Amino acid sequence: MIEEIKIKSGKYNIHADLYLPIGGQSKPAVIILPEFLGNKRYEHYVNLAERLKFLGHIVICFNPIGTWDHDDTSLYSVSQYLSDFCCVEKYTWENYGYALEVILCGHSLGGMIALLSPTNYLSCRARIAIMPPQYEITKRNTESREEWREKGFKISIREFQMETRNFRVPYSFEKDRSQYCTLDGIPISKSYIDIKEIQCPFLFIAGERDAVVSPENVWEIYKRANKPKRFVVLEGVQHNYRENNRMILKVNNQIINFLDENKL
Repeated sequence: MIEEIKIKSGKYNIHADLYLPIGGQSKPAVIILPEFLGNKRYEHYVNLAERLKFLGHIVICFNPIGTWDHDDTSLYSVSQYLSDFCCVEKYTWENYGYALEVILCGHSLGGMIALLSPTNYLSCRARIAIMPPQYEITKRNTESREEWREKGFKISIREFQMETRNFRVPYSFEKDRSQYCTLDGIPISKSYIDIKEIQCPFLFIAGERDAVVSPENVWEIYKRANKPKRFVVLEGVQHNYRENNRMILKVNNQIINFLDENKL
């Protein structure tokens, strides 16, 4: 059963799903971090959360402010997402702090958040980054960024169940995002951390058929992380693996096995 909760982030509410293990919590809490404009109810997140709940983890997955539960997409940014995470972590500590430990797991943009977010209340036991982007500026993405800048916004289409949403994402999102790079750490804000400063087990997952974030890009981030760490490339897996149940199982099995091997 999923319990819907609201967590305050400034004057706004973060809409989150809470998964509580039936027999009580015996393992670290897990915070699942969705991709760019991802929905907390996407199948790959629900499948993972249900499996983790069964194993004794409290799990929270949330929609960042400015996405599915808010009409104003101008609120959406990487900086806001990082701030939202801090609020979710604080909520977990205040309500389930007897565990005092957390695991961060994110896909794509959420994977970058999992690598850059500080944990201020809970001890981070592991960070799992599924196809995390570097977000450095390259010749390949310069043209699309210029078009975005000239228009002032871009339309990103997302589907969930029977609903199709056209998100009007302002260029301010891209300007804010350009501050952050998983290879170079945080050049501007000291509120967030460089991956080289983190001491905990890492799992990096790349998709062999990922046309958005190549395995080579994930490998470059992996090389920057401290040990213990693992890098896997999953055969036949695409970036939007949520659209295929076989791919979902491949990715989520890797996560479950990683946690088991690290006694988490």
